[in-house]
Amino acid sequence: MKKLISVIAAIMMVGAMAACGNTETVVEAKPVITKTGLGIVSNVNVKNENEDKGASSQVDTTSCAVTLDENGVIVGIKFDITQGKAEFDKEGEAVTESAKDIKSKKELGEDYHLKGVSSIGKEMSEQIVGLEEYAVGKKAEDVIGMELTETGAGVDLATSCTINIQDYLFALQKAVNNAK
Repeated sequence: MKKLISVIAAIMMVGAMAACGNTETVVEAKPVITKTGLGIVSNVNVKNENEDKGASSQVDTTSCAVTLDENGVIVGIKFDITQGKAEFDKEGEAVTESAKDIKSKKELGEDYHLKGVSSIGKEMSEQIVGLEEYAVGKKAEDVIGMELTETGAGVDLATSCTINIQDYLFALQKAVNNAK
């Protein structure tokens, strides 16, 4: 399968060069060995009922799909997170609507409403993209081991991503471990 992908990539590169009108130089494509992995981390938060409300729970699921080259350098990466919430009345009956269409934070885009309270004026989806852009071209181990602030944000990401990225890094580690 990897050989097939390499051959297709080589054909596409030659075709792209021909489309650009470059007929003088022929470049032989060197096959790039890649591995792809998926990592998922879930956290559950349960709140007991109080005087005003019944119990509630929330599941945060952070996912990472990563493609690595033969040297462990990230050549492609996608992160996202979904939050599933359930609320119950004092009698223990569910009061949350069906969770058929839970949107991820990237899918929510501006509807997540982080931009107004973000210290860098960026929405959650933009900050996740900032983390992805930071990671591409770096060794996975360097991204996973990056220095974090007290709030879990990446020190090197101060202008593009100030959210807590610890679960993103845990998901990346799982994705790297699962890469084949």
